[in-house]
Amino acid sequence: MGIGTFLQDVLNTARTNRVHIRLSPNDHIKSDGAKCGGYFTEYPYPLLTCAMGRDQERWLSILVHESCHMDQWIEQTPSWTNSILKDGSDLTEPFWPWLKGEEYTTKEIRVAIDLLLKVELDCEKRSVAKIKRYGLDLDITTYIQKANTYVFLYHYMRDTRKWYPTVYDVDLIWTKAPKVFVHDYSKIPEKLHTAFRKHLK
Repeated sequence: MGIGTFLQDVLNTARTNRVHIRLSPNDHIKSDGAKCGGYFTEYPYPLLTCAMGRDQERWLSILVHESCHMDQWIEQTPSWTNSILKDGSDLTEPFWPWLKGEEYTTKEIRVAIDLLLKVELDCEKRSVAKIKRYGLDLDITTYIQKANTYVFLYHYMRDTRKWYPTVYDVDLIWTKAPKVFVHDYSKIPEKLHTAFRKHLK
């Protein structure tokens, strides 16, 4: 089908579900003050964003990923809804303020990270399926390695309390990640953990 069909389908899906689209010409977007390549949020209104100022491989990977978060929200998948309590509060919410210095209990952060891992892993698997379905010009093995890097990074951030927006740019890091989705994401693989410690500052 190709990139044109993919882009049109993203726009059509967003329009049908009243999701706002914001495509930036810059190489990054800020979310809660932190630099990132894009994001999807449902608050205060559904919004999908993507920084288009990098090479096609980079922005296309991000747009595929964020479109899959949109799909999770539209479908109300368990990975998306499991963090929402009956009173409307979100158990993942403490994570980002905690990175910026606000204090929460160890249990609150552990729960938030465990839930974020699940929503991101589900999103990454959906992304690979979408890349294959549309025949997008993205290398599947490379995508999975970068996806695994991102998912395992949450464990590392729990220890360092830092956000790493450029982790995908460091070949010496993501090439150490598994080339397939693994069964256990409870512990960072040793080679990847060593790369995190050596190359992330």
